Amino acid sequence: GGNQDRSMSIGTVVAPVCGDGTINGDEECEQDGDCVTGEVCNECACETAPYCGDGNLDEGEECDDGNNNNDDGFSALCDFEYASITVAKNSTHNATFNFTDPRNAPFTLTNGQSITYENLTANGTNYTFTENLSLGWNLSSVECVGGIFSIIPNSTSILVQPHPNEQIVCTFSNAFVVDL
Repeated sequence: GGNQDRSMSIGTVVAPVCGDGTINGDEECEQDGDCVTGEVCNECACETAPYCGDGNLDEGEECDDGNNNNDDGFSALCDFEYASITVAKNSTHNATFNFTDPRNAPFTLTNGQSITYENLTANGTNYTFTENLSLGWNLSSVECVGGIFSIIPNSTSILVQPHPNEQIVCTFSNAFVVDL
């Protein structure tokens, strides 16, 4: 016979590489679809997929309290649930009334005006609003609609205790009692 090339090619053994698209060796998966429902592929191992309500703060979640209940401060979508409180003014004469809010910051209202505090933490957080009465005025009443409140005895302050998703409106009513 003639000259025939009798050289032999020896292949290179390549160790399995996670992410190469082929499940090799100890790899359980290469992508999420290789795992059973409810699991994800993480570094070629199938793991329980993170979900809202699992008690772990996962990417994209503001919070995770370990359940899927709404109205407990944390939504079933793992977002915080907030409340709002509106302070409104009703008076027998037009005047400017001075208040302090829960941060002890001053604000003023005249008859018919209101101010709203939004995105307030609910469930266990108390907010105090105080009217600082001007000479000649008395506080006739304070009424809050939409939530729990209490009037602090011997004062012109209220304590509001919002629950998640409540929109509370508290109206301070004043009467002019002395003509100065």
